[in-house]
Amino acid sequence: PRQWDDGSEPLVAEIMGLPPSRTFVLHDGEAHLLGCSRSLIPPPNLICLAVGSGVGHGISDSLGAVVDPSIPHGERSHQLNGVPLSGAAYKGIWKSWLEQPGGHADQIQEVIEKPFANMNKPWRMPWVSLVLGRRGMELAEAAHGCPRPLSLAEADAPAALAMDGADASFGNGSAAAADPHEPAARAYSEQWLHFLHTQLVPQFCGATRRHRIERLCFAGGVTDHNWPVMRDVLFHPGTDMLKQTSQ
Repeated sequence: PRQWDDGSEPLVAEIMGLPPSRTFVLHDGEAHLLGCSRSLIPPPNLICLAVGSGVGHGISDSLGAVVDPSIPHGERSHQLNGVPLSGAAYKGIWKSWLEQPGGHADQIQEVIEKPFANMNKPWRMPWVSLVLGRRGMELAEAAHGCPRPLSLAEADAPAALAMDGADASFGNGSAAAADPHEPAARAYSEQWLHFLHTQLVPQFCGATRRHRIERLCFAGGVTDHNWPVMRDVLFHPGTDMLKQTSQ
């Protein structure tokens, strides 16, 4: 990742007009870890999952230092089933959503047929970034008949209420309407729980792993805007312990 160079293409540094000896290419998960380390040292044995258009990740070693994926043992520590986590095959549980009432077949078909990462039929061979990134949320929204948040402010409003512990009510004392996006966020979060238990934990937390993972955190826009629901689905109330998956 320090350079993109197959012998015929220029270095990233040359493209950007930067000095090659001081130019590095990082995954967004690693960038989140490095950014946080300016304020505090990341906890040891941590994986940071950055969820946006796709899924990036970075990991820390037993001392809290970011593991370099450009060296052989660091590269292996970032892999799932022998390939980078973001591109690893993952079927998910999204097909069960299509059987739920309330979805809109035309919207579901539109999401499924939309190209992703230069693939015209991406859902025929699903992988981590497709299923667990923003496109996975879009499919959950279509399958559960949920509107997509119209703006970042609207997406942030339920999170702000939940994080502040506020009693959501209107001026006349009546209870606020339920979040219409919650069914999609809950289904999407259950898919994440399934992934953690069936893929990430068995491989990244094994005793023989050079950089064994003991902690995880989430970053990125998709999790930021859906964190109250994700937290409720992923963790036991009042703890940081993962729930068991029902799938």
